[in-house]
Formats: sequence, C-alpha cells, structure tokens
Amino acid sequence: MRSHRFPAAPIESVISNWGSTSSSNESRTIGGAISESIGGGIISMSYATRCTATPPCSGKLSKEEHHNRQYVGVRSALAYNLTQPRFQDIRVREALTLAFDFDWMNETLDHGVYQKPNSFFHGSFLAATGLPSEAELELLLPFKSELPARVFTEPPFEQNSVSRLERRDALLRARGLLLEAGWRFDDGWLVDADGTRFEMAFLINSRNSRRTLIPYRHQLATLGIKASIRLVDTAQFLNVRRKNKNDAVFGSITIAMPPIPVG
Repeated sequence: MRSHRFPAAPIESVISNWGSTSSSNESRTIGGAISESIGGGIISMSYATRCTATPPCSGKLSKEEHHNRQYVGVRSALAYNLTQPRFQDIRVREALTLAFDFDWMNETLDHGVYQKPNSFFHGSFLAATGLPSEAELELLLPFKSELPARVFTEPPFEQNSVSRLERRDALLRARGLLLEAGWRFDDGWLVDADGTRFEMAFLINSRNSRRTLIPYRHQLATLGIKASIRLVDTAQFLNVRRKNKNDAVFGSITIAMPPIPVG
C-alpha cells in the first residue's frame, strides 16, 4: 500500500544566521517560531511551508539534506491481515492499493519528502529493475505456471501519476478487480455473495497516522468500502495484534544497509 517512506531519510538541518542583538521584530518572530518549532517537533513542516528563497527566510536560514543510509527498503506501508478471508484474493489487495493516492498525499501532506519504492530493496543495488534478466529467467521459468503472467511482462511496482484523470482510471480499475473477485454493489455498498458488506478497520497507535488514513478512507468509500480508524494506546495495539484481531496496520519492511559493491 503506502510504500511511501524513503530509504534514505532526509533530516533537515536548520541554522540560525542572525545575531542575538538584533532588534528586528521579524527576526525575533522567526527566531521564536524556530525555537518553539524545534521544541515541538514541527520544524520540518514549518520550514517547508513558510521558508523559501524569498524574505522573511532569505539570508537567515539555510537548509541541508542529510541521508541516513542505515536502513533501506519500505519504511512504512499498509499491511493487511491475510488470515481475514476478504483480503486473501490478490485482486482485492491490488484494488485497495489502487485506491491509495500516494502521489497526492505525498505532495499535499508531506511536501514531497517521501519516495515510492520500486522494490522491496529500494535504495540499494539489490533492487529489481525492469523485466527479469536472462539470469533471473533461468530461476523463474521452471515456476512459470505457478506465477502471475505479468511477472514476465510488466516491471514491478509500476509508478502512479498524480493526474486526477489517471486517479479516476485507477479507481475504475480497482472497481473492476473487486467485481472480478466476486464482490458486487448493493445500494452503493460493496457486498459479497451473501450480502455482507466489505468493512474494515485500520488499527493505529499514533495520531499522525490518521491524516494519512482519512483521505484514504474517502477513496475507499467511493468503492463502496466502509473503513474506520481505531486509535489505541501502544499496549492495546500490541495486544490486539497478538490476538490477530486487526484488519490492517502500518508495517515496515526495512533491512540493514547491505554492503555496496566495488567496481
């Protein structure tokens, strides 16, 4: 789903360049805001939305991007509980993925800071690119009858466009996949053969996750899926997961940075 975290996490470094004796109201205001923002953990958003190359930030602040390459891969993604029957059909999971508008959320909510992974090993030389190579085909062909046909015809992790028209096309494709999987629409709701509605709950233990899930919930509603967001404390979050009573959570598929080949 939201394969949205970057493998090399940008860390914004903000440096104050004005003297402490300045009597400028502008400087005091910015300095106070920076000080409060650093303490409150919101400096990234404040800098991204208010400070540009023009005043009031020009000449007063400098921003550098540092990359922490300790880990690579998918930093955060929605993970569905595959023990739940409604998530076991790959067409359903693909439809849920198509409904997630990563590009819009990344630009609107996170100021474009995240990257969409194109591999489980995104950001490293281990990442798969393009169609299977000759060496990879030698390993795959013996299992061709068991693998999806598109493994051999489509590059993995196709990128989505931020285009509204293409977003509409993605939802139409998602709708078609759900119908193929045996779901149907009844009075605007997505239901199975027995008439049971497709409902799901996102289990989270952080308020920050809600801003990602609220627009996603709206997208799911256009497909007739009723989604809710359940915010719990960490102890309850772990307890629910251990009892396997969750529908979907944010998961991470990161690995320690592998050695970089020489030459």
